[in-house]
This record gives sequence, structure tokens and C-alpha cells, in this order.
Amino acid sequence: ELGRRFPGIDVSVRTGTSRDVEAWVAAAEVDLGFITSEPRRGELVARPVFEEEIVLVVEPSAARRERARLDELPLILFPRSTGFRSYLEQRWLERGLSPQVKMETDSVEAIKSFVAVGLGASFLPLSTVEDELRRGVLARVAAQGMGPLRRRTTLIRRQDRRPSFA
Repeated sequence: ELGRRFPGIDVSVRTGTSRDVEAWVAAAEVDLGFITSEPRRGELVARPVFEEEIVLVVEPSAARRERARLDELPLILFPRSTGFRSYLEQRWLERGLSPQVKMETDSVEAIKSFVAVGLGASFLPLSTVEDELRRGVLARVAAQGMGPLRRRTTLIRRQDRRPSFA
């Protein structure tokens, strides 16, 4: 759609951790970036774009109870090097929780597959699991002692570079 409406615009997409994206924007390797952790670099302008809920998902037969104790669940999470994982670990620390992380991968699709076959549970953004929840492939449970979790996505760009028309 964008290519048809604006044939002179070439969009290229790169993916990485929030830290990677910040570095690419700061080095002017990319014009704009989307991150899910707080920006750390003063030379960047940040604008919140949207916020979403983070949910605890399990294999449907494991959802017998409405609330799950985190110390009883093997968790499958993003690696420690990610902002998403740091956010979760900070919330656990604030609440005195020490969950059991049994597996790490940077692939949302892999995490969903592992959870669906019963290898563990995971915290994921609601938007990434809505279809699986609707189809009954995954089930949502409340994490005992956690309270609501939210993730903010922020647009960043360099302060000293004016955005192009594109």
C-alpha cells in the first residue's frame, strides 16, 4: 500500500533489541526506531506511540486455576539482554518474587510454540497472543502477586536530524 501511494519511498526494516535500535538511530544508520524500554541517550527525541498489556500464557490444560504461582511455573522468556526481560525482572524484584526461568529465546513464535506444547509458561504482549488465545491454543492466567503489567512502545529519532517527508 505505501509503495503504491508513494513510489519514491523505500522502506527498509531492521529488527533488534531496544538497545540495538537506539544505537542505530544514534549513529544515523536508521532514521527512526521503535523501542520498548526507556530511551537512554540524550541525543534522541522520544514519543510514546502505544501501550499494551503483558499477559501470562500457559498451555490450555494448565489453566485449571485462575491464578498461577510463579515459583511453580517453568518460564520461557526472552533473553536477559532484552528490555522486555529487564522490565519483568524489575517487577519481580519489586514484589519479592523469584520465578524459575527454564528456557530463553528471542523468538516470539518459538516461545508460543513451546508454551502450547506444555514446556512452560511465558509473559508476552497481548497483541502477540490474541489469535492463539481466541483459538484456544494458549490460555491466559493471572500471575499471583504480580498485578497488571504494561509495555510502552516509543518512537525515537535523533534530535539534530529533521525527519524527511517519508
